[in-house]
Amino acid sequence: MLKIGIMGAAKIVPRFVAGVKESGQAKVIGIAARNKEKAQKAALELEIPQVYDDYTSLVNAAEIDLIYIPLINKQHYPQAKMALEAGKNVLLEKPFTLTLEESQELFKIANEKKLFLMEAQKSVFLPVMAQIKKWLDANEIGKISRLAINDFSPHTNRESWALDLKEGGGAFIMHASYPLSVLQFLFGTGFDAAKGIYWSSEENKADLD
Repeated sequence: MLKIGIMGAAKIVPRFVAGVKESGQAKVIGIAARNKEKAQKAALELEIPQVYDDYTSLVNAAEIDLIYIPLINKQHYPQAKMALEAGKNVLLEKPFTLTLEESQELFKIANEKKLFLMEAQKSVFLPVMAQIKKWLDANEIGKISRLAINDFSPHTNRESWALDLKEGGGAFIMHASYPLSVLQFLFGTGFDAAKGIYWSSEENKADLD
């Protein structure tokens, strides 16, 4: 059975642990967080047997096969790189990284070490998406000329890192991976061009729309 360690005590962690248990194919055996008390609290509530002192101890634990990383966006690349270099498979929350170059480097390391590396992108695994793709592949829908995908999120506290561009915040970084992944999954292609507009309530602040 796959043994998983979690890096961080983010709000999504309980949902992830529940999903792992439901799968019956893996087990969460450890967790670490910047604040050890938060890690201990999460471990107690979610029945995770081991709390590690820090992220370095977590990725170097011989008993762990895969590291799940649900940290703030800016931390995705450096922490995933550390886990891969320690020989661990990695499941990295969306958005995968903040730049193409960061993504390419992570996959280069994973390929060289023959490790599993994947974005935790649920949209393409939804049953409804599988059905839509079957219809498209069988040409039962017809020619698709336009696709509209809307994604909404509750108002974010002005002091949150999610509104700080330097921390990887903003509407595009936070949410664009959903429609982009769906488009690639359904149509099996990349993108020739991408254009967009964004709105922000304050100059030099994160995009809100």
